[in-house]
Amino acid sequence: MNARKLMTMSLAALMAGPLLWTADAYAEAKIGVSAAIRGKVFVRSGAAADQRRASVDESILLQDEVLTKQQSALQILLLDESVFTIGENCEMIIDRFVYDPDQKAGEMSGKVLKGAFRFMSGRIGKANPTKANIETPSATIGIRGTMFEGVVGEDAIKLAKLLGFSTDSADSGKALLVVLRGPGRGTNSLSNNGIIRVGNGAGTKTISSPNYAVFVPGPGQAPIGPIKITDAILEYFDFYLRTLPNGPAFRGDTETGEGLSGQDSFNLPGGDFPPLNDLFDDELFDNQIPEDMDECRDEFCYYEEYEYEFTD
Repeated sequence: MNARKLMTMSLAALMAGPLLWTADAYAEAKIGVSAAIRGKVFVRSGAAADQRRASVDESILLQDEVLTKQQSALQILLLDESVFTIGENCEMIIDRFVYDPDQKAGEMSGKVLKGAFRFMSGRIGKANPTKANIETPSATIGIRGTMFEGVVGEDAIKLAKLLGFSTDSADSGKALLVVLRGPGRGTNSLSNNGIIRVGNGAGTKTISSPNYAVFVPGPGQAPIGPIKITDAILEYFDFYLRTLPNGPAFRGDTETGEGLSGQDSFNLPGGDFPPLNDLFDDELFDNQIPEDMDECRDEFCYYEEYEYEFTD
């Protein structure tokens, strides 16, 4: 069974039940499935004190707290076809999810407390562009039918330095860097790239062009930007979220990858990046993932990996 069929079956099974859920009414309602896992990923449901080891094709519930360890990652497929990918040492929770499949509309909000993540909006972000949001310790990200990546914590500061942002007042545990990467599903025309709004009580910045970033130094501090990102920023997210969790070091005039989230593998010598084929390591992936999922090995997979067939 290939990855496309796996996700089709998973979504079809989930959509057989009620889909209008809020945290108050249905604390344990299913909102999606774990579509792919790398390394050690744990889930804590509701008020439970114990964590359980996540597995592929497992239901993700409303209010589930997801935690990833070093060199680990998780991709979640939500019922509205949104795709949430979190990298290593990340902590996130989806605290509100309301979806009407007949109207293909609803509301979604999640929280990322630390680590790197990618969100590709589905039907909620397309039909209700003001109803999909991701909260972080420093700012809220409003999603308008698009795909973006972000990182919370010390790595955000190091990336911001690469872009020339002032980081003197940055909070090492709560700083945020957000990058607009492209259109979401169903919005992939050149004329409709979608937007994201990054804001808090001190101000709001809008990103409407792909590969531009906004930096928020900390809670209560105004967002800065947007500014065009560099290849080093792209390399960080590409290797953190797309292929291996332990990519090569940054190359720049003032910064290297030293010290990024304790990832020693970021501290490799500089120079040209090897081809993605050489970096791909099947052994990092959970053995429950279908064998042909690893056929996606080149840059184009960044978009193709989400082009699954879904059942209404």
